[in-house]
Amino acid sequence: MFHIAIHFALRISELVTLQLDDFRPHHDPELAEKLGRWGTLTVTGKNDTTGTIPMREMSIHDLLEWYVTNVRQKILLRRNSKKDSGLCVYDDKEYVVANLLFPTERGGIVHPNTFRSRLNKIASQVNLPKKLKTHTLRHTGCTLMVPLYTPEIAQKYMRHRWLSTTLGYYHPNPLEAGNEVNAAFEGLFDDEE
Repeated sequence: MFHIAIHFALRISELVTLQLDDFRPHHDPELAEKLGRWGTLTVTGKNDTTGTIPMREMSIHDLLEWYVTNVRQKILLRRNSKKDSGLCVYDDKEYVVANLLFPTERGGIVHPNTFRSRLNKIASQVNLPKKLKTHTLRHTGCTLMVPLYTPEIAQKYMRHRWLSTTLGYYHPNPLEAGNEVNAAFEGLFDDEE
């Protein structure tokens, strides 16, 4: 989950509700053949803003393939299908459990607080100096995107209305992602612009 959150710069609410059919083959035929169904991810997030983000790294593609093939199926098989209807509700929206990318063994959506706890457990195991926030993963994702694309393309992938918001997520020093205001772009946009 952590790798997918960073790679696609997802909000936690987007991550826990990802569905298999949110992924599509890439529009480039060569990449479509190489990446299969995992070529792009279309996400509708905050303020019902939708964006389609391309798969950029084969290692993430391979990890996703491995997870879906080897882990996800086992999680689904552990569900007590006699007790659940195959549907779950999150944020007043109904989801088909079998279509969730990250279902729980109980047949639901991974609760954001569960994800936060796992993230902080990992952070403490690698001796990070302070509590790691899930939104830091989104900052890290943006920091990795901006050098690959233009800031405007990263804005589109981040699903931000304003470029200044995206630039605030970009941290030239990735180790500081999400921990400070990005001074590199401070004052870049005046109120008139």
